[in-house]
Amino acid sequence: MKNILSIGFAILIAAVFASSCKKKGENVVIGNATKPVLSVSTPTFTDTLYLSADSAANNAADLSWTAANWGVNTAVRYAVEMIVKGDDWENATVTPMDQAKTISYTQEELNNAVIAMNVPMGTTATISARVKSFIDGTNQVVYSNVVDKVVSTYSTNIIYPKMYFPGDYQGWSPDNANCPYIESKTNNGKFVGIFEHTKADGTASSGEFKMTPQPNWSYDFGDNGSTLTDPNSGSGVIGPKSAGTNGTNFKLANGTYLINLDTIGLTWSYELANWGLIGDATPGGWASDQNMRYNTATKMYEITIDLIVGSVKFRKNDDWGTNIGWATGSDGDPIPAFDTPYAGAQDGKNIGITTAGNYTFSLDPATKTFSCHKN
Repeated sequence: MKNILSIGFAILIAAVFASSCKKKGENVVIGNATKPVLSVSTPTFTDTLYLSADSAANNAADLSWTAANWGVNTAVRYAVEMIVKGDDWENATVTPMDQAKTISYTQEELNNAVIAMNVPMGTTATISARVKSFIDGTNQVVYSNVVDKVVSTYSTNIIYPKMYFPGDYQGWSPDNANCPYIESKTNNGKFVGIFEHTKADGTASSGEFKMTPQPNWSYDFGDNGSTLTDPNSGSGVIGPKSAGTNGTNFKLANGTYLINLDTIGLTWSYELANWGLIGDATPGGWASDQNMRYNTATKMYEITIDLIVGSVKFRKNDDWGTNIGWATGSDGDPIPAFDTPYAGAQDGKNIGITTAGNYTFSLDPATKTFSCHKN
């Protein structure tokens, strides 16, 4: 059985709730608030929770808690926090519960949650759980008692949390296969990645887009105050839909950008990251770049282009400040073999094209490696 670990949506949305609360030790309680009391039932297990891929859909644990009494007439919300016993609660995996006071985990869901705490697959760990009760928009927080359970995990493939970027350039369709996304490989609500929002045919769009943590519109982030006057870089504030302030559409000039997104701090930043192929072997010669497109699936910049005999290099943002050529050798050295990754370098030597034809280049600027295929 193939098992996929999708770690993220509940944890991601929890970041929105967590962002309105101060760290433990800085909380202020209204009067003598009554703390919730947490109970954990494991109907299938008497001691250790031996999770299994074959029983992934079966119940693993039921959590329930009593209501917290704040002594005020306002909405009280809850979130379930879990850590590996002994870890810092500030790094807890968090599941928002709104005003609900029960949650059930299947074996797959609990397995995913435990692995998200950096517990190695196929190992056993003691997991501590508690309930946080809080009031929206304040630093009022109280915690329940802590319940420990021993959990044995099973192996699975990891799929990191994603943030999708639907927009005018692709028909406002987060469920479309062509919708770009970035990932959170740290599973802490922080996303980093490359995002291109140019139409498939290369024509310009309005530049407007939003962010969705799932490939649908059930939850989205919008612009809640950003400084976008500089086309090369900028930053701003995002608004979560659940807070009623998901804001207007984001808007950037058509192009490719490095995005840093913090769904806990509700901030984001962008940096222009266009790459192109330039040289006397290209239609534009050494005067203009031939734009490459970013492939979200391969995480590579790619271009298919007709070339003549001559030389090429890679260049960022139509400027020689950042460029990649051969890491070793001499100007005009040809590509020894196609479909093979080669090392490039900043200010490297020109890459020789010895035979005219149609070529496909792939580039990873992070590692300065590239490959070429003659079509």
